[in-house]
Amino acid sequence: MEVTTAKSNNRRGRKKGFKFPPPTLTADATVVRPRQLPLAVGFSNSKALRMEATGDFPKRISLGGQSVGWARITLENWLKSRLAVNGEV
Repeated sequence: MEVTTAKSNNRRGRKKGFKFPPPTLTADATVVRPRQLPLAVGFSNSKALRMEATGDFPKRISLGGQSVGWARITLENWLKSRLAVNGEV
């Protein structure tokens, strides 16, 4: 009688293709990455970086390694303050 044992497909014992479920985040906890920034604020990354250097734009947050982004709620608050300064709110 031959006994076979189940082998896992990777070294941690998970089946191949296993994905952890995405974390549950509120809208306040989302991060806008540099590629998404022009769509979120309406101008280029280079303009945002120049404005950040002068203190006219929210600072980036480090996400680890070389990854950066901006908290969506911070950008929304900044946009609301800009609209208020221009009398549009």
